[in-house]
Amino acid sequence: MMKRRRLLLFSCLIAGLVPALALAVILSFPGPARARYEIWQGSQRLTGREYGAALRHFSAAAEATPSDPAPRLHAAAVYWGQGQVVQAEAEWQAALERDHDNAEALLGLGRVAVAQQHAEAAVFFFSSAALAKAPALVEARAGLAEGLAAQGDFAAARDEWQRLLASPGLRPDLQQQAHYQSALLLLADDPDAAVRELRLAQAVGSSAVAADRLADALNAAAVAGRAKAAVDGGDDRDVVAYGAALLGYTFLRAGKLDWARVQLERAVALRPDYGDALAYLGYVYWQQGVAPTALAVLQRAAAASPLAVLPHYFEGLVWRAEQRFDEAAAAMEAAVRLDPANSALHLELARTHVAGAEYAAAAQSYEQAAALSPRDAPLLLDVASFYLEHLFRVDRGLSVARQAAGLAPDSAAAHDALGWALHLNGDDAGALVALRRALTVDPSLAGAQYHLAVVYEQSGDHAAAAAAYRRVLDLDTGRLGARARAALQH
Repeated sequence: MMKRRRLLLFSCLIAGLVPALALAVILSFPGPARARYEIWQGSQRLTGREYGAALRHFSAAAEATPSDPAPRLHAAAVYWGQGQVVQAEAEWQAALERDHDNAEALLGLGRVAVAQQHAEAAVFFFSSAALAKAPALVEARAGLAEGLAAQGDFAAARDEWQRLLASPGLRPDLQQQAHYQSALLLLADDPDAAVRELRLAQAVGSSAVAADRLADALNAAAVAGRAKAAVDGGDDRDVVAYGAALLGYTFLRAGKLDWARVQLERAVALRPDYGDALAYLGYVYWQQGVAPTALAVLQRAAAASPLAVLPHYFEGLVWRAEQRFDEAAAAMEAAVRLDPANSALHLELARTHVAGAEYAAAAQSYEQAAALSPRDAPLLLDVASFYLEHLFRVDRGLSVARQAAGLAPDSAAAHDALGWALHLNGDDAGALVALRRALTVDPSLAGAQYHLAVVYEQSGDHAAAAAAYRRVLDLDTGRLGARARAALQH
C-alpha cells in the first residue's frame, strides 16, 4: 500500500514537472518556437478578453522573431478592437516593413486611412491588398469600393461592389452591405435600379445595415424618382428640391458627407428658404470642419423656419465644439423653448452646461430630462454619471443610479454606477455587491473592474485591490489601464 502511494506521488510529481520543464525549454530558446508559444498564449488570453495580457504575449513573440510580421498583426488587431487607431497603425506599418506584400497589413492600413478620411491612401492600400496581393480578400475589395466612391469614381465603385457580390460563399453581412452601398451610388441618377438593390439588401436577412436605414433609402429612392420625372418634365421645382434634400439626408445618415453636401446645396439653390435643407447643410459643413460657414447657414435656417428646432440644436453643437459655451447654451436654450417636452434636448443643454463648468445649471437641465423620461434607463444613467463623476450631490447620484439599475437589472453599466454611488456615499459593502453584480453581467467591463479595485484598496484589502487592478490592465489598454498601472506602482 505504501509502495503504491509512493508510486502515485511520484507519477503526480512527474506529471507536473514535464509541462513545466517543456515550458522552461520553450522559453529558454528565443526564436520561432518561443514566438509560436507566445502567440498561442496571447490568443488564449483574447478569448477571455484579457487584452493587456494578450499584448504582452504578442510583444514577447515579436522580440523572439523580430523579422516575423505575425506578432505585429496580432497586436494591431487588439489595438484596433480597442479603438486605439494610432497604435494599430504603427503595428500594421511594422508588419508591412517586415513583409511588403502582407495583405492583412495592407488591409489594416486601408481601414486606418478610412478612419482618418484619407480616401486616396485608402484606395492605394485596399487595391494593393485586394487586387495585387490577395484577390480573394473580400473585406479589402469592400474597402476599395468605398474608397473609390469617396474619391468620386462611382462607376469603378459600383464595379467593385458587383465583383464582391460575385465572390463565392460571400458572408450575408457583406452581401447586404454591397447591395446597400450599390443602391446609394445609384440613388441620384437611377432611382429604379437603386430600389432593386435595396430590395435585394432587405432579402438577405442580415442586420449589417439597420432596417430603418434601408427604409429611409427606399423612401428617398421613391421621391428621387418623382423628382427626376419633374426635372425631365421641366416643372415642379419644389418636388425636385424636396427630392434633393431627402437624398442629402439619406447620404448623411450613411456617412457620405460629400454626397450629402452636393444634394443639400442643390436643394437650397432651388429653394433658398428651405429651412430643413439649410439646417442639414449647416450640419454637414460643420462635420467637414468649416464651422464659420456652418454657423452662417444655420442662422439662415433659423430665419427661414422660426419654429424649427434643428437649426438651434445644430448651432448649439457647433458652438460647443468651438468651446464657445455661452453661445452654445443660448442656442440649446432656444431649441428647448421650441420643444420643451423633448428630454433629449434638455440632456444636450445639460451637457453643454457641463462643458462650460456650469454645474448648477447642468443639474437643473438633467433633472428636467429625468422628469420628462422617468423610465428611460440610459438617460437616468447619464444623469447619475453627471453627479458621480463631478462629485456633485452624490446622494442624488445614488438615488438616480438605484432607479436606473431597477429599470435595467441586466445592465452592467447601471450596476457599475450604483456600486460607485454606494462607495461615494460610504457604503463599501453595498458597493462590492453591486460591482460584483456588474462584472457577473459583463466580466469585461473595465470601468466596473477599476471601481472594484478602488473600493478594495480604500477598504484596506490590498491583495484583492492589486488583483483587480491587474485585471484592469488586461481589459483596458488606454486611460483606465494607465490609472491601474499607476495604482500598482504605488
